[in-house]
Amino acid sequence: MVGAVGGLGGFLLPTLLGLVKQASGSFGPGFAVLAGLAVIALGVARALVAIEHGWRFGAERAPSAEAV
Repeated sequence: MVGAVGGLGGFLLPTLLGLVKQASGSFGPGFAVLAGLAVIALGVARALVAIEHGWRFGAERAPSAEAV
């Protein structure tokens, strides 16, 4: 499964960057699109973790010295 996704990414990403370079003359917009997709994937992953853990994710606070 990992190899298949890696192969797909190895084919699609260079193709996407090449098409964007032909259309705009620069790689910048292609990298911006890839960065946007990465941010969206991060948001989806965070939401899935939040749903799995009941919206409680992140570092737990250690009890403070005042509470002891």
